[in-house]
Amino acid sequence: MPYKEKTTVLIAPSWGEKNMLEAHGAHLIKTLLHHGYKVIVRPHPETVRRSPMLIEAFRTQFGGNPLFVLETSIASDESLLRADVLICDMSGVALEYAFGTERPVLFLDVPLKVINPNFHELGIEPFELMIRPQIGKIISPEKIDTIDAEIKNFLAQKSQWRDRLRALRAQHVFAFGRSSQIGADYIMNLLQISSRTREKAYNEI
Repeated sequence: MPYKEKTTVLIAPSWGEKNMLEAHGAHLIKTLLHHGYKVIVRPHPETVRRSPMLIEAFRTQFGGNPLFVLETSIASDESLLRADVLICDMSGVALEYAFGTERPVLFLDVPLKVINPNFHELGIEPFELMIRPQIGKIISPEKIDTIDAEIKNFLAQKSQWRDRLRALRAQHVFAFGRSSQIGADYIMNLLQISSRTREKAYNEI
């Protein structure tokens, strides 16, 4: 069996008028299914809430294909863990996926969702934009028809991507694998300080 027949591709974009699912979703899904990939579409919760007709259109158009899964809840991380490749645009889920699974992300280069039009005045490049070409590859929506080749390249270089993403994670992610314990220790320390402060205040009354 060719490896692409058992390859799972997760589509998990940001939300907004020009996000990749709203602008190019049908073409992207159709192309991936045509090449035999299992396709999980995981819309942003705001897309599910604001664009129910779009979600229903995907269900109607592709729901009969056994390789298509529409996931409208983000309560579980199972699809992130199962996916061989993530296709994204600007969503922060790309960071979770790349650093959590050590697998690359294919970014569709749609227009930025800008909430603050004056952000350039800070002179700081947003981390999500800076890191994109390092944790995956950015392609134009006009090249969706070449996406099969891009995925094959990712899979052929799986070990190289793993090593690169591990190095980037060590550089950018604090206390990976230990954050829960560090957070719990910090909270307990705050509680102990607060308790001692209250006790001192009572004694001074």
